[in-house]
Amino acid sequence: MDGLFQTRPHPSSLTTLPDILASLAALEEEESQLSESLAAILTNDEPVRSSLERLRALVPQLEEIGSDSELLANTIAATAQTAERVGGRVRTLDEEMKRVREAGERVSQVMELKVWNSLAELQNAIDSRDWETATRHCARATALPLEVISGPFAESAVPTAELPLPPPQTLQGFREQLRDIFLQQFAQASRARDSNMTTRFFKLLPSIGWEQEGLEAYASFVLTLVQSKSPATMKSSSPLYYVTALTALFESVCSILDQHQPVVEKYYGEGKMQTVVIYLVRECDAVVRRLLNGWEEDRHIGRMISETSTTSFASPTRAVSNALEEQSIDPRDVDKVLNEIAAMHAFLALEKSGIDMDSQNNNSATEESDDTDTASYSSHESLDSDKNIIEIIEKSACRSMFDDVLKRCYMPLETWYLRCTMNQAHRTSMIDDSQMPPVTTLPDIVFYILKSVFLRLVSTGSSDTVEGTSKHIREVLENDYISVIKRKLDESGIDQLFNQLIRPRLRNFIPEIYRDVSYVLDEDGFSASEYQDIVRKRFIKAWENIVDGFKVVLINQRLSRQLTSYCGQDSFTESNYRIFVGQVIDVLIRPWEKYVMTVKYTELGAIRFDQDIRAISTYLSSQAALGDIREKLQRLQQISTLLNIDKDEDVDDFYSSSGIAWKITMTEARAIAALKV
Repeated sequence: MDGLFQTRPHPSSLTTLPDILASLAALEEEESQLSESLAAILTNDEPVRSSLERLRALVPQLEEIGSDSELLANTIAATAQTAERVGGRVRTLDEEMKRVREAGERVSQVMELKVWNSLAELQNAIDSRDWETATRHCARATALPLEVISGPFAESAVPTAELPLPPPQTLQGFREQLRDIFLQQFAQASRARDSNMTTRFFKLLPSIGWEQEGLEAYASFVLTLVQSKSPATMKSSSPLYYVTALTALFESVCSILDQHQPVVEKYYGEGKMQTVVIYLVRECDAVVRRLLNGWEEDRHIGRMISETSTTSFASPTRAVSNALEEQSIDPRDVDKVLNEIAAMHAFLALEKSGIDMDSQNNNSATEESDDTDTASYSSHESLDSDKNIIEIIEKSACRSMFDDVLKRCYMPLETWYLRCTMNQAHRTSMIDDSQMPPVTTLPDIVFYILKSVFLRLVSTGSSDTVEGTSKHIREVLENDYISVIKRKLDESGIDQLFNQLIRPRLRNFIPEIYRDVSYVLDEDGFSASEYQDIVRKRFIKAWENIVDGFKVVLINQRLSRQLTSYCGQDSFTESNYRIFVGQVIDVLIRPWEKYVMTVKYTELGAIRFDQDIRAISTYLSSQAALGDIREKLQRLQQISTLLNIDKDEDVDDFYSSSGIAWKITMTEARAIAALKV
C-alpha cells in the first residue's frame, strides 16, 4: 500500500484517458485495502477492553490514597503552624541574645579602654618614657573599632577629670605626641649613627599607625648615608674624581638596598621598601645630575664634541704620510674622557646587575624555605616587591641621564677617536720590503685599536650603545681602513716609480741649491744676493729637471712600460701628477729644514732667507693644484718668522703671545733664534 501511494502520479500529469482510468483503478484498489484493514482492526478489540477493565479496578485504590493524603496534609499543617510559632520565638530570643552579646562586647571594649588599657595608663607610660609600653597601650586602643571609640557610650563613660576630651580626640593627641617623640628620637639616633636606637624607634611607628611617616624618616636617614659618600678629599680635576664619586654613590645605594631592605620589610611588611627607594632614587638623580654637569664643565665636553664634529681628516695615503695634521683636540684627552664615560656607566650597570642578583638570591632562598601556602604567598609578594624596586631604578632620571651621555658624548667621541687613531696608524705603519710579499704593521695596529675600542664599548654595559657604535665602527673600517688600503694599492705604482727613479735624484737637491750660499750678509751682500736671486733660480732649474718630464710629455719607453703596468696609461693624469709633486715636496722638506737649522744669519740674511722661501712657495703653488703646499712649507715659514724678530724681543714671549699656530716647539724656537749673529 505504501508503495502504491508513493508511486501514485500527480493528477496534473494525467493527460490521456488511459492514464486517468489506470490511476482511478489504482485508487479503488487502495480504498479496498484500507477498508479491509479498518475492518480487521474493529473486529480485534479485546486488548482495548482488557486495558479498560484494569483501569476501572484501580479507581477505588486511588480514591483511598487521596483521602489519606488529605488527612496527612491537615496533620502537617497544624504541626507547621506550631513550629512556626516556636521558631519565631527562637529567632526573637536569638536576636535578643545577639544584642546582649554586642552590648556586652561594647561594654567590655569600653571598659578595656577605660580600665584595663585606659588612656590614663597610656599617659603614665608616656610620662615615664616607657615607649614600648606606651606603644602597646596605644596600639591596643587604636585596634578597637572606631564605632566603639567614637560612640556615645564611650564618650560618656571614658572621659575623666585628667582627660576630659572625647576618646577619639584624646587618642589622636597621644598618637601625634608619640609620633613627634619617636621621629625626634629617631633623628637624634640617626645623626649619632646609633643603629640600636634607630631600629628601636623606627619599628615603633607602624604599631601606632604612622607607617608612612616612619618610612619617610627612614628615607631621610638613608639619604644622609648617600650624601656622606662624596670624595671630598679629591680635586675635581683628578681623572678619578667623578668615577670615584659615582662608584661611591652606586656602592652606597647597593649597600643600602642590601642591608636596609630586610629591616624595613621586617617591621613594615613586604614591598614597603619601595617608598624608601623612591626617595633614594630622587637623591641619586640629583647627585648624578650635579656630578655629570660638573664633569662636562671640567672636561670641556661641549667644546670637545663641537671641535671633533667639525674635524676633517686628511687622506692618510703615502702622499701625505709625513704631513701630520694639526689637531686642536688631543686624542689622548678624548681617550681619557671615553674611559671615564665607560667606567661611570659600567658601575651603573654593575649596580643594576647587583640588585638583580640580590633579588634572585633572595627569591631562591625564599623558595627553598616555602613549605606552606603562607610562605609561598610571601615569596610571591617578595618577588613582586623586588621587581617593583628594579622597575623604579630602571625608570629613574639617572638612567636616562647616562643614556644621554652615551648617545650624545660617547658614541661621537668614540667614532672620532677611532678615525683619528686609525689615521695615525696609516701614517706610522711600516712596510718590511725585505720579505716577499712585503709585510706591513698596519693590520696589527688597527686590530689592536679595535680591540681596545670594543673592550671599552662592551664595558659600558649598554646594549643600545654597543649596537649603535658598532654600526659607526663598521662605517669607519669601510671608509678609513679598507678604502684607504685600496687607494694605496691603486697608487702603489706611483710609489714604486718614485722610489726607484726619483728619490735617488733628490738626495743632493738641497745641498746643490745652497752651494756657496751664505746668509751672513751685509748691505752689499744683500744687494748682490737680491740681484742674483741664486736660490730661487737654482730651485726652479733643479725642480724642472726632475718633474717637468712627467707633466704632459710622454715618458720614455722604459718608464712607459712601468707606468702602463701600474697606471694603465703612458703619462700622468692630473690627479697622479698632484700626488707625485706632493711626494717630491715631502721628501725635500725634512732635509731642507735640517739644513737651514745649521746656517748662521744676520738681520739682512734673515730677510733674504724669508724672500727665498716666499719666492719658492709661490713658484710651487703655481706648479700644481695642490692645496697644502703652503702647509707643507709652514715650518720653514715659521723658521723665517723667528729669524726676523727684533733682537730686543724675547723669543719665549713672542712664541707665547704671537697667536701663531706653531708647528715648531719652544725648544726649536730658542735654537732658531740662536742662529742669528
